[in-house]
Amino acid sequence: GPIGGESLAILRNAGIAVRKNDTDDKYILVKGRYAGSADVRRLVFTGSHNLSHSANYINDELLVKLEEYDIYTAFRYSWERMTADEDATLYP
Repeated sequence: GPIGGESLAILRNAGIAVRKNDTDDKYILVKGRYAGSADVRRLVFTGSHNLSHSANYINDELLVKLEEYDIYTAFRYSWERMTADEDATLYP
């Protein structure tokens, strides 16, 4: 479904490419210095949460943060397979 305009603007202003694909998977992969850490971390945020105003402020959504190399690697592999698909396009 659509990404809320405010969320899309934040991602784009941060230089993050947003792709659209026909899937209901919801996760964000982070590889970098996160939350003030000196070391590069690999995190997965996943759950029922959509990138929308309703999900942020109205709905009762589930969102978890996982920091485990093998889990990050599995999600990254899934992401690479999905974005290699010819139907995966940059979000309009």
